[in-house]
Amino acid sequence: MIIQFSTGGRGRDANARGSSLPLRPDMASLSTGSVNFPTIVYENSASLVNTLASSMRDHEIAPEIEIFDLSHLHGARRLIEEGLINDHPHVQFVLGVKNAMPAEEHLLDVLLAEKQRLLPHATWTAAGIGKFQLPVMNWALTRGAERLCRILCGGIFSGHWETIIEHDGELASDSIPFAY
Repeated sequence: MIIQFSTGGRGRDANARGSSLPLRPDMASLSTGSVNFPTIVYENSASLVNTLASSMRDHEIAPEIEIFDLSHLHGARRLIEEGLINDHPHVQFVLGVKNAMPAEEHLLDVLLAEKQRLLPHATWTAAGIGKFQLPVMNWALTRGAERLCRILCGGIFSGHWETIIEHDGELASDSIPFAY
């Protein structure tokens, strides 16, 4: 089992975002740049990203680099060049967030080509948000994404708490069926 914490900023101030890292999970999310979500700016200043990456390095936590935009791959490359993360991070492409990278198959190919050029040793997966979960998962699996998906209680959980798909292909209304 891999334990992964979020350093995401929804509902937390910047000082709180890395507060759980001393607990030393196996992995932690790390977004290398800001993005406009539908109702907020998901702000990730360079100094915050450096602080989180340094803490992950110091606590021996593997970063999951969340890619909401093409420039975030370049941010990850900068962290490697500065010695804040190793040269084989795990990358999670996040597609389908309104105002960020659309869930379009050809864009996954663009992201993969840029990942290969900038981060050739990185492993990767992709997540689609909401109704895009199944198509993005399909695109990723046909392109050889590392299989971090787990089968739980007859359903698929992608690693993103936002989207759980029940066995009949419908979005679950909540995670209660998977908690037992």
